[in-house]
Amino acid sequence: MCCMNPFKLFFCELDRRGRAEFAERCGTTPGLLSKLVYGGGKVELGLADVMVALGGGRFSLDALPLTERARFQNEARSIGHGRCA
Repeated sequence: MCCMNPFKLFFCELDRRGRAEFAERCGTTPGLLSKLVYGGGKVELGLADVMVALGGGRFSLDALPLTERARFQNEARSIGHGRCA
């Protein structure tokens, strides 16, 4: 298996076609998703939200490498909803 991170585990369990389909449904490319899994890539909050929604509960935002801006936005959203960041 790939690793313990829930998103990485989800992604590694998909075959090539499944990865391409998931990427298309998310509005991105399999290449970007591979960067997120294997390092070197970070994702903005909008795309991350779509990925989590389409991931069927298999992973959360915590499993994704968010950009600095996306982390800030997520923290602000959590505070705005009365949750701890």
